[in-house]
Amino acid sequence: MTTNKKIKNNFKRIILFSSLNGGTGKSFIAKYIAKTYGIKSKVGLIDSDINSLGLTSHMPISKIKDIIDFGKETERLKRIESKTDSHGNTIVYPLDYPSDYFGKEYKTESKFKFISPGLLDIGSVLLGVRGAKLSSIVRLLINDVSWGELDYLLIDTPSGLSDIELTLLDDFPNSEILFVSNGNMIADKRKIEYYCNRGIKILCLVFNEHTAIDHLVKFTMLEFNLDNAEDKKKYINFCIKEYETFCKDLSIDFIALRENK
Repeated sequence: MTTNKKIKNNFKRIILFSSLNGGTGKSFIAKYIAKTYGIKSKVGLIDSDINSLGLTSHMPISKIKDIIDFGKETERLKRIESKTDSHGNTIVYPLDYPSDYFGKEYKTESKFKFISPGLLDIGSVLLGVRGAKLSSIVRLLINDVSWGELDYLLIDTPSGLSDIELTLLDDFPNSEILFVSNGNMIADKRKIEYYCNRGIKILCLVFNEHTAIDHLVKFTMLEFNLDNAEDKKKYINFCIKEYETFCKDLSIDFIALRENK
């Protein structure tokens, strides 16, 4: 899958990390999979959640200011409301993890490239961006960044069904979805059915028990007392059974991330 002709990028697969609500652990899972895939494959990772920058907060930040120099591209983003063309000579390069964070002497089997709006030195300008302007920034992070040849481009998307995610699905209809849930069952099902109706491939639905406990304390059925360990276990098992049945009916793979006992 190719993008901007100005930069020779090619992505064999694009995977969007999606959730209905915040606090599911989606960003953590995206980084973990990037590190895992990065052992044997060429991987790029994007934090597309311009407002909360959840994935960026999981990355080390000590050397960011020393290694990012966007030059004219920074100025272009500062003036995103104007119709500046994309024929500037400056090319944006993503960070290389882990060498750009810990130095080239840091030894690890896993490597991947990373970019985020949070790395751009433009303060809080992006917080007020909406609609078409928001879509333009997301496209820039994909099309105008020098990714090169990638086996996987992994994109952490904002919670809900945002303009950003819709833009990505429209621009890259062959994208695949990895959906992370913490138990918002009715709303989760609606979003999954939306994907299915659009013919979008869903790699799997992940139920994250680690983050589900906090969610279930606030939004639970009266039949369960979550202060009681046995009731808490029953409710988690109830959620898992419901998700398993739902995924089976739609031929979607299901994974339950369980707490270590």
